[in-house]
Amino acid sequence: MLDVVTETVGKAPPKMNGITLWVNGNLAINPDATNHLSMPATQSLMPTGAVATLKGAPSGSSVVAIVKINNVIWLTFTFAAGVTSVALSSATVLAAWPVPASAAISLAITAIGSSSPGTDLSISIYV
Repeated sequence: MLDVVTETVGKAPPKMNGITLWVNGNLAINPDATNHLSMPATQSLMPTGAVATLKGAPSGSSVVAIVKINNVIWLTFTFAAGVTSVALSSATVLAAWPVPASAAISLAITAIGSSSPGTDLSISIYV
């Protein structure tokens, strides 16, 4: 059973079952915002839900964060200006597809707030 897989740029969030990706500080457009995570060769992951949070909300425009599996878009989180939390339902996450064994998981930030970019992004994908 996969207990925790995390990738960090900065301070770690609390321990949980699943995957957590995060970027501390002011966000910037970046196709590889974190290092790629690698799933164990013998284990896949069936997610049940996902939530993304920002410590500081974007202003002027939206933040868009994309989780990719083997460089293919898997989940997209869009934070409208002023919003600090986005949750995806279990139906949305399950419809995306399970994370296969040996998969590379990465995070891209494709849009940031135009007046204030947004800060301290954390994305948790629960199993």
